[in-house]
Amino acid sequence: MDLREIVLNSFDEIAKDGFIEAQVKKTLESTIKETVQDIFRSYSDFGKSLKKHVEEQLAI
Repeated sequence: MDLREIVLNSFDEIAKDGFIEAQVKKTLESTIKETVQDIFRSYSDFGKSLKKHVEEQLAI
């Protein structure tokens, strides 16, 4: 058996087990989580606007 055949057989086995789909899902979930966190950070445009809005609403 040559190396190419071993790699292809291993890849097929991994694909059948759903490993690839699981990794794509895991990575996508992580990317979405990080994106949402970045949007709501205090130094983001949204974070700055929210801070300004809250300060305006709390002005006494």
